[in-house]
Amino acid sequence: MGNYYEQEHVRKAASKHFAFLTPGTLTSSIRTVSADAIIKRVNRKLEELHPGSFMRLKRTRRIQQTLNLGDLYLLDGYRNFIIEHHLDLEAVAKQYKVLGRNEKIAQV
Repeated sequence: MGNYYEQEHVRKAASKHFAFLTPGTLTSSIRTVSADAIIKRVNRKLEELHPGSFMRLKRTRRIQQTLNLGDLYLLDGYRNFIIEHHLDLEAVAKQYKVLGRNEKIAQV
């Protein structure tokens, strides 16, 4: 692979770009994932499990909706029917296995 100077240049460049890959970094670091990203993951999983049923995890927008449905609810868009309400995002993410072991949901 070339002379000593080329090898040294490649080694320095690699150590600079991959400095974050220290031992234990990949196994022990916990990533914070936004709630919107988890909702999108759940919706993709619902589409995969129930194709064509238009099931969606939705977030309430108004105070009256929040009082009636909680922060999150599961909607069957095909029948325009609320399947479940007052859902916990972390429990739903674990139920559909969209939250990794090294991930946690960001608190707003």
